[in-house]
Amino acid sequence: MDEDEVLNAMRRTLSDVRMDRPVEAIEERGRARRRHRGVLGVVAGGGLAAVAALALALPIGAGPSGSTPTGGAAAPAAEQAAPAMEPAAFSVAKLADGSVQLRLKSKQVINPEALEKALADAGVPTVVKAGVLCTPEGKELPQIKDVLTFDPIDGANEDGVYGDSEWVIAPAKMPKGSILHFSVFPVHKGQGYAKVAWALVPKGAPMNCRSVVS
Repeated sequence: MDEDEVLNAMRRTLSDVRMDRPVEAIEERGRARRRHRGVLGVVAGGGLAAVAALALALPIGAGPSGSTPTGGAAAPAAEQAAPAMEPAAFSVAKLADGSVQLRLKSKQVINPEALEKALADAGVPTVVKAGVLCTPEGKELPQIKDVLTFDPIDGANEDGVYGDSEWVIAPAKMPKGSILHFSVFPVHKGQGYAKVAWALVPKGAPMNCRSVVS
């Protein structure tokens, strides 16, 4: 991948995600996209795409594990206040037909382990690398066009930001022994993980990983 291709990949940025549609609408949207697979966009020439970075929902304000009130026994779990949660910047949902929907929110820093685990738990074998752009040393598997589709969401979200996006992944169409390989990486110092690239490759396939920070 030369510098022009990297820059072209980086231009495919996303913005914040709305989560206000019912499950039935999500599933119908996923089916409609699969009917139009081939029109929606994996980037030409290798299936790599760049998207905005993500943030993981983390509990805030939680006390030390196992702490107890002064002078008394530990309170029952049901009586302890649940930690506050920051809004998640990605969501993963398994649809009725077995496909997996991924929605992304932009301009935040992703926890790569969280994204990897969320997709794996939904049945999508995944590797996520942070801080570098990774591309396959060999050819990407051609089934990427059947495995993954992308669709931008029209209109602005509740924050007035345009460009919400979602993906539908078909794990059943992944070749045996294959994985989706994601890399999250910055393009400017101090920016955080501003971009994400992906490829469908055999498990254990060698990848060329490099920093693209300017």
